[in-house]
Amino acid sequence: MLKVFIPFICGYLLKRLRIFKAEDSNVLINYVIYFAIPAIAFKSAHTLGINKGVLNLALLSWLTTLVLIGIGYATGKLLGMRKEELRLWVLITSFGNTGFLGYPFTLNFFGEQGLNFAVMYDSLGSFILVLTLGLFIAIGKPNFKAFMSFPPFWALLLGFFLKPWPIPEEIEKILNFISPSVFPVILFAIGLSVNLSKVKLYFKKGLMVEMIKIFGGAGIAFTIGFFCLHIKGLPLKVAVLEASMPTMIFTIVLALKYKLNHYLAISCASMGIVLSFLTTPLVVKISTLLLNLLNQ
Repeated sequence: MLKVFIPFICGYLLKRLRIFKAEDSNVLINYVIYFAIPAIAFKSAHTLGINKGVLNLALLSWLTTLVLIGIGYATGKLLGMRKEELRLWVLITSFGNTGFLGYPFTLNFFGEQGLNFAVMYDSLGSFILVLTLGLFIAIGKPNFKAFMSFPPFWALLLGFFLKPWPIPEEIEKILNFISPSVFPVILFAIGLSVNLSKVKLYFKKGLMVEMIKIFGGAGIAFTIGFFCLHIKGLPLKVAVLEASMPTMIFTIVLALKYKLNHYLAISCASMGIVLSFLTTPLVVKISTLLLNLLNQ
């Protein structure tokens, strides 16, 4: 866990020392989205190809998110929320940081083999839903332009299409050189973007959101994955880890753009990132123990 924590805390401290600014994270995030993650997506798709296991992972991601949306809507209504507040509440309880945070955690706990499954869960599952259903919740209609212009999606398609042919040795060397840069850069960028001063503004609501998102997400994914879709072993462990990721940072962007309560979104995303360093090892341990017990 130390190698995951160090880039994050260094980004945060260097921002506090005013060596970096929070806005600098945008450059790093663009590097990841437009250059590094497409390399991983292409390599993962070419390695795994399209098969029942990959499709089941995507389906599990969709079903888990849909159940969380239902829970978010129900809890928001019980708390007396209406209109814009309820829309944001549903977003922050449903969509997790499966890419920027999920990838480094997956690599840390399950290595490169696990990372292949994380890319499928995120790119074919979470990503598609947040850019369709997520945007529908935020603005009333899906944004297909954003969906079709997302580079990792096209890298995935290219990887699946070229599956029958081997990757040239020089290209594979380039992909292997680029891919490891993703994770320290992501974590450093998250450290720059975290605003702990905003956490205390909505501490109680933020804690409730993250308990729903982290432990609710993990429990839903494990239940649906194991008992309904019959996913087992490493793919299920990775899916449960991804489902337990805290509130997606992209919800802050949606909140800012569509005039929702961005302070609540910032509070939840910031709190969730900090909590994830404690909750993720716990989720991994519990899911592993449950799998061992159920497979006996």
